[in-house]
Amino acid sequence: QMAKQIIQEEKKVYVPSKYITLKETGIKEVPWNVVEKIKMFRLHSKKCVEAVNVEIEKHLDGFTPDAILETERGKLLVEFLVSHEVDAEKKKKVKRYGSAMIEIDLREWTEKPISSEELRSFITLENKNRKWIYYPLTDNVKARAKEYYENHEKMIKYRKDEAERLQREKQAEAERIEREKREVERRERNIKFGNEQIKKLFEPQNYAAALNSLRDDDSFLNFYKDDCPSFWYPFDRYYEKTGTVPFFIDIPITGEMIFKCDRRIWQSIIFNKYVYSQSDYKARFYTTGVFNALKNDYRIPVEWYLMYELEDPSQCDSGSQSKKINLRENVIDRYIFYLEELGFVAG
Repeated sequence: QMAKQIIQEEKKVYVPSKYITLKETGIKEVPWNVVEKIKMFRLHSKKCVEAVNVEIEKHLDGFTPDAILETERGKLLVEFLVSHEVDAEKKKKVKRYGSAMIEIDLREWTEKPISSEELRSFITLENKNRKWIYYPLTDNVKARAKEYYENHEKMIKYRKDEAERLQREKQAEAERIEREKREVERRERNIKFGNEQIKKLFEPQNYAAALNSLRDDDSFLNFYKDDCPSFWYPFDRYYEKTGTVPFFIDIPITGEMIFKCDRRIWQSIIFNKYVYSQSDYKARFYTTGVFNALKNDYRIPVEWYLMYELEDPSQCDSGSQSKKINLRENVIDRYIFYLEELGFVAG
Protein backbone atom coordinates (compact mmCIF):
# COMPACT_ATOMS: atom_id res chain seq x y z
CA GLN A 1 0.00 0.00 0.00
CA MET A 2 2.89 2.35 0.78
CA ALA A 3 4.43 1.61 -2.63
CA LYS A 4 1.16 2.33 -4.42
CA GLN A 5 0.80 5.58 -2.51
CA ILE A 6 4.36 6.64 -3.35
CA ILE A 7 4.04 5.93 -7.07
CA GLN A 8 0.77 7.84 -7.16
CA GLU A 9 2.36 10.82 -5.40
CA GLU A 10 5.62 10.85 -7.36
CA LYS A 11 4.07 9.96 -10.72
CA LYS A 12 7.28 8.28 -11.77
CA VAL A 13 9.10 4.95 -11.57
CA TYR A 14 12.56 3.70 -12.43
CA VAL A 15 12.50 1.02 -15.12
CA PRO A 16 15.22 -1.49 -16.12
CA SER A 17 17.05 -1.52 -19.43
CA LYS A 18 15.21 -3.16 -22.29
CA TYR A 19 17.08 -5.69 -24.38
CA ILE A 20 15.57 -7.36 -27.44
CA THR A 21 16.28 -11.07 -27.78
CA LEU A 22 16.75 -12.96 -31.03
CA LYS A 23 13.45 -14.68 -30.40
CA GLU A 24 11.64 -11.34 -30.18
CA THR A 25 12.98 -10.38 -33.62
CA GLY A 26 11.73 -13.63 -35.15
CA ILE A 27 15.18 -15.19 -35.51
CA LYS A 28 14.85 -18.86 -34.60
CA GLU A 29 16.88 -22.05 -34.36
CA VAL A 30 20.21 -20.40 -33.56
CA PRO A 31 22.16 -22.62 -31.13
CA TRP A 32 22.91 -21.27 -27.67
CA ASN A 33 26.68 -21.45 -28.13
CA VAL A 34 26.26 -18.82 -30.87
CA VAL A 35 23.68 -16.71 -29.06
CA GLU A 36 25.75 -16.40 -25.88
CA LYS A 37 28.63 -14.86 -27.84
CA ILE A 38 26.48 -12.02 -29.22
CA LYS A 39 25.88 -8.98 -27.05
CA MET A 40 22.13 -8.40 -26.81
CA PHE A 41 20.55 -5.48 -28.65
CA ARG A 42 19.70 -2.77 -26.14
CA LEU A 43 16.64 -0.70 -26.99
CA HIS A 44 17.13 1.68 -24.09
CA SER A 45 19.06 1.95 -20.85
CA LYS A 46 17.59 1.96 -17.36
CA LYS A 47 15.81 5.24 -16.75
CA CYS A 48 13.16 7.08 -14.83
CA VAL A 49 9.76 7.20 -16.52
CA GLU A 50 7.53 10.11 -15.60
CA ALA A 51 3.76 10.07 -15.90
CA VAL A 52 1.13 12.75 -16.39
CA ASN A 53 -1.34 10.68 -14.43
CA VAL A 54 -1.38 7.56 -12.23
CA GLU A 55 -4.31 5.28 -11.47
CA ILE A 56 -4.21 2.67 -8.71
CA GLU A 57 -5.85 -0.76 -9.04
CA LYS A 58 -7.93 0.11 -12.05
CA HIS A 59 -9.56 -2.96 -13.57
CA LEU A 60 -8.64 -3.57 -17.20
CA ASP A 61 -9.57 -6.41 -19.57
CA GLY A 62 -9.63 -9.36 -17.17
CA PHE A 63 -6.90 -8.21 -14.78
CA THR A 64 -6.07 -5.41 -12.35
CA PRO A 65 -2.52 -4.00 -12.21
CA ASP A 66 -1.33 -2.28 -9.02
CA ALA A 67 -0.69 0.96 -10.89
CA ILE A 68 -1.20 2.45 -14.35
CA LEU A 69 1.11 5.30 -15.38
CA GLU A 70 -0.10 7.47 -18.23
CA THR A 71 3.07 8.67 -20.03
CA GLU A 72 3.71 10.58 -23.22
CA ARG A 73 4.49 7.29 -24.94
CA GLY A 74 1.47 5.41 -23.63
CA LYS A 75 0.52 3.36 -20.60
CA LEU A 76 3.00 1.65 -18.30
CA LEU A 77 1.56 -0.98 -15.98
CA VAL A 78 3.24 -1.71 -12.66
CA GLU A 79 2.97 -4.79 -10.46
CA PHE A 80 4.45 -4.96 -6.94
CA LEU A 81 5.60 -8.46 -6.00
CA VAL A 82 4.99 -9.27 -2.35
CA SER A 83 3.76 -12.87 -2.31
CA HIS A 84 2.82 -13.96 -5.85
CA GLU A 85 4.65 -13.34 -9.12
CA VAL A 86 2.76 -12.49 -12.28
CA ASP A 87 1.61 -15.89 -13.57
CA ALA A 88 1.37 -17.11 -17.14
CA GLU A 89 -2.35 -16.44 -17.40
CA LYS A 90 -1.96 -12.83 -16.35
CA LYS A 91 0.97 -12.39 -18.73
CA LYS A 92 -1.30 -13.49 -21.59
CA LYS A 93 -3.91 -10.92 -20.55
CA VAL A 94 -1.29 -8.16 -20.34
CA LYS A 95 0.04 -9.04 -23.77
CA ARG A 96 -3.49 -9.08 -25.17
CA TYR A 97 -4.12 -5.66 -23.62
CA GLY A 98 -0.99 -4.36 -25.32
CA SER A 99 0.65 -2.08 -22.74
CA ALA A 100 4.12 -2.49 -21.23
CA MET A 101 4.35 -3.87 -17.70
CA ILE A 102 7.14 -4.10 -15.13
CA GLU A 103 7.22 -6.10 -11.93
CA ILE A 104 8.96 -4.61 -8.87
CA ASP A 105 10.00 -7.15 -6.24
CA LEU A 106 9.28 -5.87 -2.70
CA ARG A 107 9.83 -9.17 -0.89
CA GLU A 108 13.13 -7.92 0.49
CA TRP A 109 11.20 -5.35 2.54
CA THR A 110 8.64 -7.76 3.98
CA GLU A 111 11.20 -9.19 6.42
CA LYS A 112 12.59 -5.92 7.76
CA PRO A 113 11.24 -2.45 8.41
CA ILE A 114 11.60 0.23 5.75
CA SER A 115 10.84 3.91 5.90
CA SER A 116 8.67 5.73 3.44
CA GLU A 117 11.66 7.66 2.15
CA GLU A 118 13.73 4.52 1.61
CA LEU A 119 10.91 2.93 -0.35
CA ARG A 120 10.37 6.15 -2.30
CA SER A 121 14.03 6.18 -3.31
CA PHE A 122 13.88 2.47 -4.18
CA ILE A 123 10.92 2.95 -6.52
CA THR A 124 11.90 6.18 -8.24
CA LEU A 125 15.71 6.20 -8.25
CA GLU A 126 16.93 2.59 -8.33
CA ASN A 127 17.02 -0.18 -10.92
CA LYS A 128 17.12 -2.98 -8.36
CA ASN A 129 14.69 -5.94 -8.18
CA ARG A 130 12.54 -5.23 -11.23
CA LYS A 131 11.97 -6.78 -14.62
CA TRP A 132 9.87 -6.40 -17.74
CA ILE A 133 6.79 -8.63 -17.83
CA TYR A 134 5.78 -7.43 -21.28
CA TYR A 135 7.17 -4.83 -23.68
CA PRO A 136 5.31 -4.09 -26.94
CA LEU A 137 7.70 -3.84 -29.86
CA THR A 138 6.96 -2.09 -33.15
CA ASP A 139 7.91 -3.69 -36.46
CA ASN A 140 10.48 -0.94 -36.97
CA VAL A 141 12.19 -1.73 -33.65
CA LYS A 142 12.18 -5.46 -34.39
CA ALA A 143 13.70 -4.78 -37.81
CA ARG A 144 16.49 -2.70 -36.27
CA ALA A 145 17.27 -5.41 -33.74
CA LYS A 146 17.15 -8.13 -36.39
CA GLU A 147 19.52 -6.17 -38.62
CA TYR A 148 21.90 -5.79 -35.66
CA TYR A 149 21.91 -9.52 -34.97
CA GLU A 150 22.17 -10.62 -38.60
CA ASN A 151 25.14 -8.29 -39.20
CA HIS A 152 27.02 -9.46 -36.14
CA GLU A 153 30.25 -11.26 -37.06
CA LYS A 154 29.31 -14.33 -35.00
CA MET A 155 25.95 -14.58 -36.75
CA ILE A 156 27.52 -14.08 -40.17
CA LYS A 157 29.97 -16.89 -39.47
CA TYR A 158 27.17 -19.12 -38.15
CA ARG A 159 25.01 -18.46 -41.24
CA LYS A 160 27.98 -19.23 -43.50
CA ASP A 161 28.84 -22.43 -41.65
CA GLU A 162 25.19 -23.48 -41.60
CA ALA A 163 24.82 -22.84 -45.34
CA GLU A 164 27.94 -24.92 -46.01
CA ARG A 165 26.65 -27.69 -43.74
CA LEU A 166 23.30 -27.75 -45.51
CA GLN A 167 25.06 -27.79 -48.86
CA ARG A 168 27.17 -30.76 -47.74
CA GLU A 169 24.05 -32.55 -46.56
CA LYS A 170 22.30 -31.77 -49.82
CA GLN A 171 25.28 -33.07 -51.78
CA ALA A 172 25.49 -36.17 -49.60
CA GLU A 173 21.77 -36.81 -50.09
CA ALA A 174 22.12 -36.37 -53.86
CA GLU A 175 25.03 -38.83 -53.85
CA ARG A 176 23.02 -41.27 -51.74
CA ILE A 177 20.11 -41.09 -54.18
CA GLU A 178 22.49 -41.60 -57.09
CA ARG A 179 24.07 -44.61 -55.36
CA GLU A 180 20.64 -46.10 -54.71
CA LYS A 181 19.68 -45.47 -58.33
CA ARG A 182 22.85 -47.19 -59.55
CA GLU A 183 22.24 -50.05 -57.12
CA VAL A 184 18.67 -50.51 -58.42
CA GLU A 185 19.94 -50.46 -62.00
CA ARG A 186 22.72 -52.92 -61.12
CA ARG A 187 20.25 -55.20 -59.38
CA GLU A 188 17.87 -55.08 -62.34
CA ARG A 189 20.73 -55.92 -64.73
CA ASN A 190 21.81 -58.79 -62.49
CA ILE A 191 18.27 -60.15 -62.23
CA LYS A 192 17.90 -59.96 -65.99
CA PHE A 193 21.20 -61.74 -66.40
CA GLY A 194 20.27 -64.24 -63.69
CA ASN A 195 16.97 -65.06 -65.42
CA GLU A 196 18.80 -65.65 -68.68
CA GLN A 197 21.38 -67.87 -67.00
CA ILE A 198 18.93 -69.87 -64.91
CA LYS A 199 16.78 -70.52 -67.97
CA LYS A 200 19.82 -72.02 -69.67
CA LEU A 201 20.83 -73.84 -66.51
CA PHE A 202 17.50 -75.63 -66.18
CA GLU A 203 17.83 -77.21 -69.58
CA PRO A 204 18.41 -80.92 -68.74
CA GLN A 205 21.79 -81.30 -70.42
CA ASN A 206 23.10 -78.06 -68.88
CA TYR A 207 21.76 -78.91 -65.42
CA ALA A 208 23.45 -82.31 -65.39
CA ALA A 209 26.69 -80.75 -66.64
CA ALA A 210 26.60 -78.14 -63.87
CA LEU A 211 26.16 -80.79 -61.18
CA ASN A 212 28.90 -82.98 -62.64
CA SER A 213 31.31 -80.05 -62.72
CA LEU A 214 30.83 -79.54 -58.97
CA ARG A 215 31.39 -83.17 -58.03
CA ASP A 216 34.95 -83.47 -56.80
CA ASP A 217 36.17 -86.10 -54.33
CA ASP A 218 39.50 -84.39 -53.82
CA SER A 219 37.95 -81.02 -52.87
CA PHE A 220 35.62 -82.80 -50.42
CA LEU A 221 38.46 -84.69 -48.73
CA ASN A 222 40.78 -81.66 -48.70
CA PHE A 223 38.09 -79.55 -47.06
CA TYR A 224 37.99 -81.95 -44.10
CA LYS A 225 41.75 -82.15 -43.89
CA ASP A 226 42.32 -78.39 -44.06
CA ASP A 227 39.23 -76.46 -42.88
CA CYS A 228 36.83 -78.34 -40.63
CA PRO A 229 37.01 -78.32 -36.79
CA SER A 230 38.33 -81.43 -35.07
CA PHE A 231 35.11 -81.98 -33.10
CA TRP A 232 33.04 -82.48 -36.29
CA TYR A 233 32.14 -85.93 -37.52
CA PRO A 234 35.03 -87.04 -39.80
CA PHE A 235 33.14 -87.76 -43.02
CA ASP A 236 36.47 -87.83 -44.87
CA ARG A 237 37.68 -90.84 -42.92
CA TYR A 238 34.25 -92.47 -43.38
CA TYR A 239 34.67 -91.98 -47.14
CA GLU A 240 38.21 -93.31 -47.15
CA LYS A 241 37.05 -96.49 -45.38
CA THR A 242 33.84 -97.11 -47.31
CA GLY A 243 34.28 -95.29 -50.61
CA THR A 244 31.07 -93.36 -50.02
CA VAL A 245 29.40 -91.00 -47.55
CA PRO A 246 26.14 -91.27 -45.57
CA PHE A 247 23.25 -90.40 -47.88
CA PHE A 248 22.03 -87.54 -45.65
CA ILE A 249 25.01 -85.35 -46.63
CA ASP A 250 24.68 -86.17 -50.33
CA ILE A 251 21.05 -85.31 -51.09
CA PRO A 252 20.33 -83.79 -54.52
CA ILE A 253 18.54 -80.43 -54.10
CA THR A 254 17.02 -78.48 -56.98
CA GLY A 255 19.15 -75.37 -57.58
CA GLU A 256 22.00 -76.58 -55.36
CA MET A 257 24.57 -75.07 -57.74
CA ILE A 258 24.00 -71.75 -55.99
CA PHE A 259 26.87 -73.11 -53.88
CA LYS A 260 29.82 -73.53 -56.23
CA CYS A 261 31.18 -76.61 -54.52
CA ASP A 262 30.52 -80.31 -54.04
CA ARG A 263 27.17 -80.75 -52.26
CA ARG A 264 28.83 -83.05 -49.73
CA ILE A 265 30.79 -80.06 -48.43
CA TRP A 266 27.93 -77.65 -47.76
CA GLN A 267 25.52 -80.35 -46.57
CA SER A 268 28.07 -81.81 -44.15
CA ILE A 269 28.74 -78.32 -42.82
CA ILE A 270 25.04 -77.85 -42.04
CA PHE A 271 24.80 -81.32 -40.54
CA ASN A 272 27.88 -80.87 -38.33
CA LYS A 273 27.10 -77.32 -37.22
CA TYR A 274 23.36 -77.63 -36.61
CA VAL A 275 22.88 -81.32 -35.83
CA TYR A 276 26.03 -83.20 -34.77
CA SER A 277 27.50 -80.35 -32.66
CA GLN A 278 24.18 -79.36 -31.04
CA SER A 279 23.54 -80.69 -27.55
CA ASP A 280 19.97 -79.42 -27.70
CA TYR A 281 17.77 -81.35 -30.12
CA LYS A 282 15.41 -78.35 -30.35
CA ALA A 283 18.06 -75.66 -30.75
CA ARG A 284 16.73 -72.89 -33.03
CA PHE A 285 18.32 -71.91 -36.31
CA TYR A 286 17.04 -70.04 -39.37
CA THR A 287 17.57 -70.19 -43.11
CA THR A 288 19.26 -66.77 -43.30
CA GLY A 289 21.64 -67.64 -40.49
CA VAL A 290 22.52 -70.98 -42.07
CA PHE A 291 23.14 -69.34 -45.44
CA ASN A 292 25.37 -66.65 -43.89
CA ALA A 293 27.30 -69.30 -42.02
CA LEU A 294 28.00 -71.05 -45.29
CA LYS A 295 28.79 -67.87 -47.20
CA ASN A 296 30.89 -66.11 -44.57
CA ASP A 297 32.21 -68.47 -41.92
CA TYR A 298 33.29 -71.27 -44.20
CA ARG A 299 34.07 -69.40 -47.41
CA ILE A 300 31.75 -71.48 -49.51
CA PRO A 301 31.72 -69.83 -52.97
CA VAL A 302 28.27 -68.62 -54.01
CA GLU A 303 27.00 -68.14 -57.55
CA TRP A 304 25.94 -64.48 -57.27
CA TYR A 305 23.46 -64.41 -60.16
CA LEU A 306 21.40 -67.18 -58.51
CA MET A 307 20.99 -65.26 -55.24
CA TYR A 308 18.13 -63.06 -56.48
CA GLU A 309 14.44 -63.89 -56.70
CA LEU A 310 14.30 -65.23 -60.23
CA GLU A 311 11.78 -66.70 -62.62
CA ASP A 312 11.43 -70.45 -62.19
CA PRO A 313 11.74 -72.08 -65.65
CA SER A 314 10.84 -75.50 -64.26
CA GLN A 315 7.34 -74.46 -63.08
CA CYS A 316 6.27 -71.80 -65.56
CA ASP A 317 3.75 -73.09 -68.06
CA SER A 318 3.64 -71.53 -71.48
CA GLY A 319 1.43 -68.44 -71.49
CA SER A 320 1.00 -68.32 -67.71
CA GLN A 321 2.49 -65.82 -65.28
CA SER A 322 6.05 -66.59 -64.22
CA LYS A 323 6.56 -68.09 -60.80
CA LYS A 324 9.44 -66.90 -58.66
CA ILE A 325 12.12 -68.88 -56.91
CA ASN A 326 14.72 -67.84 -54.38
CA LEU A 327 17.40 -70.47 -54.49
CA ARG A 328 19.21 -68.99 -51.52
CA GLU A 329 16.24 -69.91 -49.32
CA ASN A 330 14.83 -72.82 -51.26
CA VAL A 331 18.01 -74.91 -51.24
CA ILE A 332 18.64 -74.45 -47.51
CA ASP A 333 14.96 -74.95 -46.60
CA ARG A 334 14.73 -78.11 -48.67
CA TYR A 335 17.81 -79.68 -47.10
CA ILE A 336 16.63 -78.82 -43.57
CA PHE A 337 13.24 -80.32 -44.47
CA TYR A 338 14.99 -83.61 -45.32
CA LEU A 339 16.92 -83.53 -42.05
CA GLU A 340 13.61 -83.00 -40.26
CA GLU A 341 11.96 -85.88 -42.12
CA LEU A 342 14.89 -88.11 -41.17
CA GLY A 343 14.48 -87.15 -37.50
CA PHE A 344 17.75 -85.25 -37.10
CA VAL A 345 16.07 -81.93 -36.24
CA ALA A 346 12.72 -80.91 -34.75
CA GLY A 347 10.27 -78.89 -36.84
